[in-house]
Amino acid sequence: MPHDLPQAIGLCITVAVGLAFLAKLLRQPLTLAYLLTGVMMDPIGLKLVSDEQTIKTISEIGRWLKRLGISHMGDLPVLQEKAIEK
Repeated sequence: MPHDLPQAIGLCITVAVGLAFLAKLLRQPLTLAYLLTGVMMDPIGLKLVSDEQTIKTISEIGRWLKRLGISHMGDLPVLQEKAIEK
């Protein structure tokens, strides 16, 4: 279990990427992979990160990235097509 914020963020990203890859292979929505990542990280779930303050900080970072649209950076060609259409 990670004991500081950078390790917890790294673990969270690693698990999310792994589950996203698995979701793509199984033709499932990425939202499912991200929800499962949250369950795995949660102190109630698999307890990969046990400090509640660290979990709150990671969730705040994720919320701000979502608000800023950073979560769709992998879909740049799609975003470029939509921008050109408008």
